[in-house]
Amino acid sequence: MVPTVDSRVATAAAADGNMYKDVMDIANVGLVLHDIAYVGQDTWLRNATFRENILFGEEYDKERYEEVLRVCALKPDLRIFPAGDETEIGERGVTLSGGQRQRVALARAVYSHRRILLIDDCLSAVDAHTGKHILMECLLSKTKLMQGRTRVLITHHVPMCLPYADFMVMMNNGRVVLKGAPQDLKAQGVLTSALEELDDKAKNAHEDKQPADEKDDGKDKNIETNKKSTISDLDKSLFNLKSEDEYTEERLRKIAAQKNLDPNIDLAVLQGILVKEEEREKGHLDQEAASESTLENKPPVLWPKTGNVEFENLVAEYVPGVPVLHGISLSVRHGEKVGVVGRTGAGKSTMSLALMRFVEATKGRIVLDGIDISKIGLDDLRRNITIIPQDPVLFNGTIRYNIDPFEEYPDELIWDALNR
Repeated sequence: MVPTVDSRVATAAAADGNMYKDVMDIANVGLVLHDIAYVGQDTWLRNATFRENILFGEEYDKERYEEVLRVCALKPDLRIFPAGDETEIGERGVTLSGGQRQRVALARAVYSHRRILLIDDCLSAVDAHTGKHILMECLLSKTKLMQGRTRVLITHHVPMCLPYADFMVMMNNGRVVLKGAPQDLKAQGVLTSALEELDDKAKNAHEDKQPADEKDDGKDKNIETNKKSTISDLDKSLFNLKSEDEYTEERLRKIAAQKNLDPNIDLAVLQGILVKEEEREKGHLDQEAASESTLENKPPVLWPKTGNVEFENLVAEYVPGVPVLHGISLSVRHGEKVGVVGRTGAGKSTMSLALMRFVEATKGRIVLDGIDISKIGLDDLRRNITIIPQDPVLFNGTIRYNIDPFEEYPDELIWDALNR
C-alpha cells in the first residue's frame, strides 16, 4: 500500500483514476527512499539514550522534540527514570516494554522530516487509552508537526481507525480484496460484507487446519526469515543518516569527553581504554543462577500440584537503584483467572519475567505451590511453568518441533492444542 506523494502528483493521478501510485512512480517524481520514515512491528533501537534513539542524527529542536514526546505518549514514561531522556536503553541501560519500544520507534519517525510515514501497527502493543492518544494526538494531528505528511497505517484496529481514514486497502492471502474511501465503500454496502467475509474465512481456516501445514513449514519459515531480515535492513537504511562506523565513533568520543579522556586519540585505542575501564568497574559479567537444584532444595517430582502463587513484597529492577516493581504483594489461588492491567511500561511483563526468573527479585519473593522459586534451580522452575512472551521466539524446524521440542507428548495432545 503506497500513499499519494504531493498535491501536484495527487491531482494528476486523480485525473486518470489512479490516485495511489506504485513505488516506481514515486521514484520517478523524486521521492526516493530517504523521503519515507518506517516504523516496523519488530522495533529496532540502538544501545543509546532515549534522546539519541529519537533524534537519530537529526539536529535537536527543543520545541519539536517536546511535542513529539507528548504526541507519542512518552512523557509519563520518562518521568519514571531518574535520568529522564538521558537514560540509556539496551544492554547497558533499562529494558523497555513492548509498548515503550514501539512508541520510541514511532517518535523517531515522527521527529524526522520525512514526508511519508509508513507505520506497521504502532498500536499493537499499547493499551487502549494510549492507543487512542496516539491516534488522535499523533497520527491525526493537524499541527505543524504532521502538516503535509502522508500517514500509512497498517493495523488490525479497524473499528478505532477506519472512521478517520481517507483511503483504505483490505488484504487477504496477499491480495487486495477491497480498496477505496471508507465512506464510499460503506455507502455502496460493500465494506461491512467484506469485513464479515474475511472474518468467516479466518474462522474457517482455523477450523480446517491440516497436517499439510507442517510440510510447508520449512518453506514458510525461510520466507518469514527472509522477510524479517529484509524489513530489519530496511528499518536501518531508512533512518541511517550516518553510517554505523560514524555513529559508533561519535558515541565513543562523546563518552570519552564525559570521562575526561582525550577525544582525539586513535579510535581503536579509545575503544580499548573504555572496555578495560568498564571491565575494571564491573569486575565480571553477571552470571545467571544455577540451572540445577541442590539436593536439599529440589522440589517434589510432581511439583507444582496446584497453581497457588504468592507475590510477597516483590521488588525487581533492570538497572540497580531503578525499581520497576515496587513491593508487589498479591495471592493467586489455584484455578483462578487473573488479569493484570495497566498502561505500557507499568510493569506487567516484568511480573511474568520475575515468575520465570528472567529478572531476579531484588527484595521479597515469589512462592509457587509452597516453594520459594529463588531457592530452586532454573531447570526445575522453567520446565514446570510456561510463558507466552510479548516477543515470541520460534526455532528453525517444523510446527510440531516448535510446539513439543523435547518430544514429550503424543500427537493427539498436539492436535488438540492446535485446534484450541
